[in-house]
Amino acid sequence: MNTAKKFAVAICDDSLQDADILEECIRNILADSRITKYTRGNQLLEDLEKQDHLYDLVFLAICMKEKNGIDTAKEIRKIDEMLPIVFVSGSDRFYREAFDVFAFQYLLKPITCLEVKAVLDRLGMVREPAVVFRYRARIYTIRHQEIMYISSSLHTVNFHLTNGKEFHCRGKLADFEHQLKNSHIIRCHQSFFVNMESIIGMKSNSIIMENMVIPISRTYMKEVQERYLQYLDNKK
Repeated sequence: MNTAKKFAVAICDDSLQDADILEECIRNILADSRITKYTRGNQLLEDLEKQDHLYDLVFLAICMKEKNGIDTAKEIRKIDEMLPIVFVSGSDRFYREAFDVFAFQYLLKPITCLEVKAVLDRLGMVREPAVVFRYRARIYTIRHQEIMYISSSLHTVNFHLTNGKEFHCRGKLADFEHQLKNSHIIRCHQSFFVNMESIIGMKSNSIIMENMVIPISRTYMKEVQERYLQYLDNKK
């Protein structure tokens, strides 16, 4: 897929609430995407027949009052053999049928934004790595490059951004380790992650950043030193 273009995503689900939640997740991950929602499979099929390559991805509910998702997918395959289809369902009993129509993924309701992000990542639709979390009924997406450091205290995770802003959510640092894997953001302490791009200098037991010093615990000392040296070598 061409990552320079705006992606077009279709959501077909007669549950308006579920469709709205899914749309919110996609928009927070792909802010400039074009999202079209359908409540009936036949509506989606009519549009696909009118225009080739209309969508880059379709999220398709299996249980709908009129034409169900499996039958809709069979018709989609007659129109477009390669269009990625992600089934969403409250039951896992349709796995075999999903396999028969070459579904890209099968997600169980209620869907989480992390699952949606994983799908978009696999399709190469996520342009920049980001952290996604929910706080007080809102979903936040913060790009890795915007993060200076992350701290935690009293079951609250604090995201300190390079522009001086801060965001918070309930949880612990371990909840975000998988979202930060293979990034420039490394753990240096039980209470801190730091973005190596924001490091000014390093001492034997601390990291020097703009306007603050962050401790390095013995547990993470060796890994931090090795990864930071590797980071500096890669920048040469």
